[in-house]
Amino acid sequence: MVRRVAAFALEQPLFVALLLVLFVAGGVAAFHALPVEAFPDVADVQVTVITLFPGHAPEEVEKQITIPLEIALAGVPHAVRLFSHTQFGLSYLTLTFDDGVDDYFARQRVQERLPDVDLPSGVTPSIAPLSTPVGELYRYELRGGGQSPTDLRTLQDWVVARALLTVPGVADVVTMGGFVKQYEVKLDTTRLRAYDVGLQQVLVALSRGNANAGGSYLEEGEQQYLVRGLGLLRSPADISHIVVAERQGTPLSIGDV
Repeated sequence: MVRRVAAFALEQPLFVALLLVLFVAGGVAAFHALPVEAFPDVADVQVTVITLFPGHAPEEVEKQITIPLEIALAGVPHAVRLFSHTQFGLSYLTLTFDDGVDDYFARQRVQERLPDVDLPSGVTPSIAPLSTPVGELYRYELRGGGQSPTDLRTLQDWVVARALLTVPGVADVVTMGGFVKQYEVKLDTTRLRAYDVGLQQVLVALSRGNANAGGSYLEEGEQQYLVRGLGLLRSPADISHIVVAERQGTPLSIGDV
């Protein structure tokens, strides 16, 4: 067999030369197309689900968040492994898929399962941004003399996080700690009974009382004037003016109860 190949090569030198040139050209093209990285990404296709449950112990987070998510994500097509981590106020799940599965296909399959998970009120799981698992994780903390935890959290959410998201290569900024700025409405149960107002009425009024409304437009000659109803809250005092109900033609506001 070797003699026949050698004899053919000697009898057809032009064909052998062309074949050699073809192999060399293919090798050069493959070399230039070969991706070269200092730290090549050889990780599997992964989708991470992050859920915040502030103020709750790891045991409660695991029972009310992590376990329901694990049950819902079990059996996702082409998923091979599910890893979960629970800590104070945070649930972290990573779903690994088969090699060759498209990243967007995997994220879509996970996203389809999340709305059906029975979680506590106000808790919404989110999928982490599309990034490589071999990326770097950087942690930092904000400190300031005389600044309250609420002020630091506000600074983080509205200034620091937004600035970091504009940096090339930053996939996401996850904030933990501090206190989110909020306004509390303390109700007087005696007044509620006196005015015959239920708690649900107050909740509905608060949810609807912070919005603007459109009223079309008014025509005057060739001009049009837009009609707007401004109802967005600008200060704590505005909350007390939200109307809850009406008694004998008189509006009953939050400040009355």
